[in-house]
Amino acid sequence: MWTISETVSFDKRARMWVRYDNTLVGAVNMGDLRAYVFPLYTPGGRLVIQESPVDHPHHQGLFVGAAVNGHDMWNAGSFGNPRCRQVPASGLCHVEADAASARFYLTLDWCTEDGQPQLREARRIAFSAAPYGHIVDIRSRFLAAYGAIRFGETKEAGIAMRIPPEWTTFNGGVMLDAAGHVGESGIWDTTSDWMDVSGEGPRGYHAGITLMPHRGSPRAPWMVRDYGLHEYNPWRFAQITVPADGARELGARFIAHDGAGTVAEIAGWYQDCP
Repeated sequence: MWTISETVSFDKRARMWVRYDNTLVGAVNMGDLRAYVFPLYTPGGRLVIQESPVDHPHHQGLFVGAAVNGHDMWNAGSFGNPRCRQVPASGLCHVEADAASARFYLTLDWCTEDGQPQLREARRIAFSAAPYGHIVDIRSRFLAAYGAIRFGETKEAGIAMRIPPEWTTFNGGVMLDAAGHVGESGIWDTTSDWMDVSGEGPRGYHAGITLMPHRGSPRAPWMVRDYGLHEYNPWRFAQITVPADGARELGARFIAHDGAGTVAEIAGWYQDCP
């Protein structure tokens, strides 16, 4: 059975904890800058993402960002020094949990530093479990509620993850895609069904995380970095305009798994991807 519980910090920021059969799986956060997933654990209890690293504090676990109407709404800034915000538009969020999954329904206004809304996002975050790992599905519907949306062409956008420092290529982590390409140099700007990062952590354990665009979302070249940022980014080589009152949707699946998955194993997991 999936359950959700909430803690609220002294400054009113909320972290909503997700458990499966009383075991901690992860959390959804409504922070000062944006909504994001952190932490996320494998079934064996291994942490597969990091929150606000020193080099890029806006890389927050599993997160969503873009260039919108000429504004950089990817680099949200840092705590106490925001450059933009994803503001809850109608209460904190709506949550559901049952035997199948834990689900979060967020309505977020993407606002500039001075509070001007640029778009409204309806984001669904769903936690579930499979024999091969813990799953997070993120689906974002971008609504042109405040006029047309112009998503700018940029390498820093989309649905992204920041992996733990011990899994970077520099520390022996392995980056792999569906075609069998390895590392940033092999995967950068290629297109495939999925990409995966795995590595060794303290006390010798191995674990990893897989990123899969949903089947109904447009394919895009991978933006992957040896230092630990990995994106599904449909705006990598395209400026996309959504007319006023229109909408655009994209989604991705993340799988937190124990051990280092092979190409054949992860290809099997992909068959379950929505």
